[in-house]
Amino acid sequence: MKFITKALGMLACLGVLSFAVAQEAGGAEVETVSGWRISLGASYRDFDKPDFKKISLPADLSFVPVGGGATLSYAELQPTVAAGPVGQQRFIASRTLVGYSSAASYTALESFAPVIGAALDIWQDEAITLSLAANFQFFCMNSAANEAVLAQSKVIRTVKFPAGLVVVPTEADIISDVTDPWIDGGLGGGKKKFAMDLYVFDIGLSLNYAATDNLQVFVAGGPTFSIADMESSNGLGKSKDEVEFEYGVYLSCGGTFWFNETWGLTAEVRYDNCFGTVGTRFVEQDLDSTSAILKLVVNF
Repeated sequence: MKFITKALGMLACLGVLSFAVAQEAGGAEVETVSGWRISLGASYRDFDKPDFKKISLPADLSFVPVGGGATLSYAELQPTVAAGPVGQQRFIASRTLVGYSSAASYTALESFAPVIGAALDIWQDEAITLSLAANFQFFCMNSAANEAVLAQSKVIRTVKFPAGLVVVPTEADIISDVTDPWIDGGLGGGKKKFAMDLYVFDIGLSLNYAATDNLQVFVAGGPTFSIADMESSNGLGKSKDEVEFEYGVYLSCGGTFWFNETWGLTAEVRYDNCFGTVGTRFVEQDLDSTSAILKLVVNF
């Protein structure tokens, strides 16, 4: 449903843009007029892939006596050997390794967002105008990464001497191949998934220069506020939802071509820098990115 809403919004933006471009430019000279301007258009933002968090490798070790018995942790291993008979005791050590493929990139449609903007001229001196500008963007994105789970096992040997001295391999030696090598067992897998609805608000200042009668160029910048509504799963049946807020700044430059005194078309390149990342227990998303924006502008 969110993708349908976004697609309808994009179609509406494109329809309005097509209508404006189809209008006769009229050839009238356009001067900067103090007042409100409303803009509607589309943004393409080049997001980085999400970073799916990896489980510490190897996972916790477990031990079962050869011949059967209760499953033990490494902390329980030495007391069990000490309480057992004198001589050599053998245990089957097990661990699980988890690896991930690279996360899937966002599609072109997911990187597009509708943009609604507003601007108010607050100062003007001949061809230079300073405006207060604000924008809102909405992105809806999904990604995933394959997850491979490999079970491994090996036999380790412990010794209890008659005097009560116990010799147990260190956990580091068991993890490495100092003792017997690990034997690969069952291989399973799953898919880690990540979905994010990103709402981006910004307000800043735009410095505009009337380069010709119909063309203005500008630079703009200011603070941003992003709301990330995220859903994620770790591929092993566990999921996590998070809503996070992130502040940042943006800088942009571009130009506006005025068809007449009312209608104009703006193109700009923008860079967003956020002060942190957003994410859940399973995934992290960097919001720093560059975008290209095309908007229809109505001058009131």
